[in-house]
Amino acid sequence: MRYIDYVDTEGGPFLIADGGIVQSWRGSDDGSLDYDRACDILLPAKEGSLLSVDAGQALIWETDGPGTGDVYQINENQWLILRAWLNEDTQIAIDALAQSPLINPEDFGVIEITSEVLAILWAPESGSCILDLNVLDNERPMGEMATGSGGLLIKVKNGIYRCFGDKVAVNDDTARRCHLVRLHV
Repeated sequence: MRYIDYVDTEGGPFLIADGGIVQSWRGSDDGSLDYDRACDILLPAKEGSLLSVDAGQALIWETDGPGTGDVYQINENQWLILRAWLNEDTQIAIDALAQSPLINPEDFGVIEITSEVLAILWAPESGSCILDLNVLDNERPMGEMATGSGGLLIKVKNGIYRCFGDKVAVNDDTARRCHLVRLHV
């Protein structure tokens, strides 16, 4: 397991999808209804769901308020995004939650990656911040964003990714997690 980076949210869900699909997302920019559509599909109290964006599917994942989504690579085919509530904010506590066994997963569906880039974006942001899909490992989008840490681009293998979520606790720390697992085709 390898810690990659984090994505911040000031409240509201993350949009998770192929980088090329996310480029057409307009979030809450200039009268766009994209962000409203994302929030509508998560009501009432749904943690994650698929949403049509451009010519593909994106995952909308609710982080339950403002916070940070810590991103891990489990192996070459598995990724984890973790939103933690900690008694003591340490990397050790976050890592322990990331390594916790899967508990009662909720299936969100599948997304397809065709650009070799997995994009994680705070949903109110516009995908126009993604200026380039030539990602070597992981990096922030280079275009204008409301918050500098509201997006992350990660080099991944192309394929179909099963998306599911769970909730875990270690000692008095808790987390909501989003798993992305590349299916072997």
